[in-house]
Amino acid sequence: MSLMSISRLVSARCVLRPFHKGDETSLQLHANDAKVAANLLDAFPHPYTESDAKWWVEYCEKEYKITGFPTILAITIDNNVVGTISTFTRPYLQPGQLVLGYWLGSAYWGRGIMSEVVPPFLRYIFEHTDTREIVTDVFHWNKASEKVLLKSGFNVCGTRTQTKAGTPHECIELVVQRSQVLGPAQT
Repeated sequence: MSLMSISRLVSARCVLRPFHKGDETSLQLHANDAKVAANLLDAFPHPYTESDAKWWVEYCEKEYKITGFPTILAITIDNNVVGTISTFTRPYLQPGQLVLGYWLGSAYWGRGIMSEVVPPFLRYIFEHTDTREIVTDVFHWNKASEKVLLKSGFNVCGTRTQTKAGTPHECIELVVQRSQVLGPAQT
């Protein structure tokens, strides 16, 4: 599956693609939102400045050149960045695990966009890597994101504490197995 074919798996209103120069303005517009930042870990800056957007686009472009395989994708509508979806690694992960992360500008919440984006993105990652499972967590108050993940095949596997603005909060941990996305014959 090429990156172009993942674009066709998402609805006609939304395309997943690598970030590129020129995305900074729409990225900053949608990322600089207190509602978005409230649902993400503190590593996500708020306010989200033009410098943050420039740094992010440059970082993503460098990652694509190094890996040759984009795992950080812009969620675009009419070629404007309205969010991002990615997989990444963390020191606490087991071999074969990746973490899923995403956000969507609040102007697009409640439209079913993430329910259309997450499943084909998972398929894309599992088909092009040796990943056996993808894990993620959501703050306990983010029921909409939890619902998206459950609809996308994730299962609740526990809870953990994450710190937000210096305060510990309960997060719901979720996991999806390769076989749940690709089927048992393709694992």
